[in-house]
Amino acid sequence: MREGRAVSAYQARRHYEGTVVAESKSLLDIEYLLRLHGVQTVRWTTGVDLIRIEFAWPYQGQDLAFRIDLAVPAKDRAGYDLMGQKRDQERRRLLRVLLNHIKAKLVAVEDGLVDLEREFLPYLIGKGGPDDGRGTHRASEGWQSA
Repeated sequence: MREGRAVSAYQARRHYEGTVVAESKSLLDIEYLLRLHGVQTVRWTTGVDLIRIEFAWPYQGQDLAFRIDLAVPAKDRAGYDLMGQKRDQERRRLLRVLLNHIKAKLVAVEDGLVDLEREFLPYLIGKGGPDDGRGTHRASEGWQSA
């Protein structure tokens, strides 16, 4: 280290930082990927601070319902508010991360590394039966508000 120079902490670049892929393209890519693997129903909900995907997946004679929530942070890593273009950029980045997260899970299932139930269990919100009042839905009846 040279005299008089401060050493800055190493901060790794985050995956997909600076991506220019439109949010809508990522949403469509995720939906397409899920449909290739048998998912029949997909619903997106987006807000300022949340991106949610819910999907119904027929599995062993029953429909399984899954939900994945992405919380869009209000502040960046330095603690500054994410507003306007910076917030949009973070939303685009998070969706690309989600796409590759889902893709990696599906590859692991296809190649026999893990079972579908185990890999997607954290996102399972219901199977089979009617709405039980906790946000689980029978996928064959369509998505309804609880």
